[in-house]
Amino acid sequence: MGSNPMALTNRGLGLIDANDPTYRLRIDPSANGVVNSGTLQASWGASLALCDGNFADDGGLVRADHGTVMIFVASVASGNLDVVGAGELRLASSNGVTGS
Repeated sequence: MGSNPMALTNRGLGLIDANDPTYRLRIDPSANGVVNSGTLQASWGASLALCDGNFADDGGLVRADHGTVMIFVASVASGNLDVVGAGELRLASSNGVTGS
């Protein structure tokens, strides 16, 4: 979803759900980054990759719900990270993850 040219805002009850295990949903935002006050999640064995950008998790949630969330060279600030069941959170980021 995007390859540097796009900013993304996910508000309120918004849900972006990677739920097909045959594909990886990759979010690679522009310099404007991502503002998330909803939920970004990987479910049902699927993968969600947050890549190469700033993810302001403005009270939002990043969840691995029986899926895999990968954070690659991205900065994730605020909000919450959650792992459910057989979910995985993979961190490969020198930029950092802050929040709870």
